[in-house]
Amino acid sequence: MSAVLKPEPVTKPSRVDPITLEVVRYSLVAMMDETDANLTRTAFSTIIREYKDYCVGLVTSKGETIAQGRGSIPTFVADLGSPVLDGIAMWGEDINEGDFLINNFAGVCGQHLNNVVMYTPIFDRAGATPRIVAYSALRTHWPDIGGGFQRGKGTTEIFQEGIQFRNAKIYRDNKIDIELERIIRYNTRKSEATFGDLEAQIAGCRLAKRRFEELMARYGWETVEAAIHECWDQSERYVRRKIRQIPNGRYYAESFMDNDGISEDVIPIRATVIVEDEDITVDFTDMPPQVAGPLNSGATGGAASAAKVAFKGAVAPMMLPNEGEFRPLKVITKPGTIVSASEDAAMALWSTPIKTVIDVVLKALSQAIPNEIPAGNNAQYGRGMIRGRLPGSKYFWENGGNTLGGWGGHFGGDGQSALQTTTHGDCRRVPIEVEEMEGPALVQRFELVPDSGGAGRWRGGLGTLMEVVAPMEASAYLTFDRAKFPPWGLYGGKNGMAGYGQIEIPDEAVQTVTKAFKPIPAGTLVRAVNNGGGGWGDPLERELDAIEWDLRQGYLTRIAAERDYGVAFAADGAIDAAATHKRRLELGKAA
Repeated sequence: MSAVLKPEPVTKPSRVDPITLEVVRYSLVAMMDETDANLTRTAFSTIIREYKDYCVGLVTSKGETIAQGRGSIPTFVADLGSPVLDGIAMWGEDINEGDFLINNFAGVCGQHLNNVVMYTPIFDRAGATPRIVAYSALRTHWPDIGGGFQRGKGTTEIFQEGIQFRNAKIYRDNKIDIELERIIRYNTRKSEATFGDLEAQIAGCRLAKRRFEELMARYGWETVEAAIHECWDQSERYVRRKIRQIPNGRYYAESFMDNDGISEDVIPIRATVIVEDEDITVDFTDMPPQVAGPLNSGATGGAASAAKVAFKGAVAPMMLPNEGEFRPLKVITKPGTIVSASEDAAMALWSTPIKTVIDVVLKALSQAIPNEIPAGNNAQYGRGMIRGRLPGSKYFWENGGNTLGGWGGHFGGDGQSALQTTTHGDCRRVPIEVEEMEGPALVQRFELVPDSGGAGRWRGGLGTLMEVVAPMEASAYLTFDRAKFPPWGLYGGKNGMAGYGQIEIPDEAVQTVTKAFKPIPAGTLVRAVNNGGGGWGDPLERELDAIEWDLRQGYLTRIAAERDYGVAFAADGAIDAAATHKRRLELGKAA
C-alpha cells in the first residue's frame, strides 16, 4: 500500500427524482430537530434539559440509521440500531402499536446503565395490513437507575450499578406497565425526575413516529425508502472520496489511563488504523483485557462508538449521520477487552476511557493527515462533586459535576477552551445559576486556568477551575484521569496541563487527589481543575500578536511567555519584537 492516486468509484443513477429527494432529506432533518427541541423543553432533569445528554434517531426494521438529531452526543452516533434489533429478536412479531420498549442491557448497549434506549414501531399503513418499517428511538441519561451510586472505590460488576431492562415494555397499548413502574419508582433515588424524563422520552418517540408516518402518507413508503437509500449512497460516495485523499498505510498510536480506581495499574490504550484505498479499518485487538473497575464498555458502546466518533471527526465531521456514512468503516476487536467487555463487567464509568480511545485513533491518523488532526483533547470528565441528603429527608442532592477542559490546537488555529470532551461535543456546561439549584452547596468560583493550554504555534485550549463549598455534612467525590499522561502536543507542541482535585477541610492541610470519595464536614471546599489541550507546532513560531492577545486576556502569564514562547519584554512590559526574534534563534539552535 502506498500514497498513490486511488480509483474513482462508479456512481449509480438515483432511484428518486432530485426534488423529492431533497424534500425527504430535509424533512428527516427537521423532524429530528423538532424531536430534539421537544425533549429538552419537556424533560425534568438538568442532565437532559441543560446538559443535553441524549440522542434522538430513526432506524429501519433492520437496525440501519435513517437519521439522527444534530443535538445528540457524539458518542451515541449511529448506535441506536443494536438495542432495537435486540428487541426485534426477543419479541418477534409481538411488537404492536402503542408499545414502547426500553433497553439498557450491558450485553447489547455496552454502556453504563443510566443510558436507556426507548423505541416504538413506525407503521406503513398504505396496504391492507399495517407493517413495521422503522422505529423512532431515543436514548436519554436517566438521572438515577439504582445500584451502588455512592460506592467509594467504584463498582466491580454490572449488577452493583443498577437495574437492567432488556427490551421491557414500559408502555403497552399506550398505557404504562404498572408493575414495571413500581419497580423503577422504588429502586431509584430521584424517581420524580426519572419519571418526568421518561414521559419526555415517550413524547419524543411519539413525535418522531408521527412526523415519519406523515411523510410516508404524503409520498408513500416506497418513495421514502428509495430517498433514504439514495441519501445513504450519497453519503458513502462522499466519505469514500475523502478517504481516497488519505495515504494508504498502517498507523499505530498509544496512550495510557492512570488506573481503574480499584488497582493502581496503568491501563494501556492502543489502536491501529489501516487505510486501504476507500476503506478504513480501526483495529483494537491490542487493547488490554477488561479491568476490575468500572471503566469497561461493550463492543457496541466502546470499540464501535469510539471508532465512529474518530472516523467521523477525521473524514466527515459536518455530515448528518446516517447508515451510508459508516459503510467504509470496519472495526476489529476481540472479546473481553476494556472496549469489548463481557456483559457482567462494571461499566459505570464506561465513557472515561472512550475519550482517550478516540484521541488515540486520531493520533494514529495524524501520521497520515497531520494538518487535519488536532493535538490531544482534555479527555476526562474532571469531576469535583459534593453529594448528600437533606437532614430528616430522603431527598438526595449533588452539586458540582464535570469541569470543562481544553481541546487540542490544530493546524491554523488554537484549541477551544472550556469545552466538554470529544465524546460530548458541544454539550453545554450547566450554567452556575442552574447548578446551584440542584442542591444547597455554593459554587464559589468558576474560571479559566492561565497557562493550562499546551504551548504551540497554535496553543491548546484552556481548562477550568471550579470550587464548591459544602453547606452541611456530605461526601466529596472527585475523579481525574490522565494526570500521569496529560493531553499530548503534536509536531513540536507541548502537552496540556494535567487536571487534579483538591479537598480543603477547615483547619486542615489541603489534600490534592486524582480519585477520592470521602465524607466531609460542613464548610469543606472541593476544587476541580481540568486538563488543558495539547499544543500544535513549534511554540517558537507562534505569532507575537497572538501571544500579546493571550497576555491581555489573562490566558497566558508573562513567565510562561518567556519560558515556552521565547518572548523578551521591554522595560515598559511590552513585547520587544527584535529581542524576541534574537532569543528565539538562540533557543532554536540550542534545541
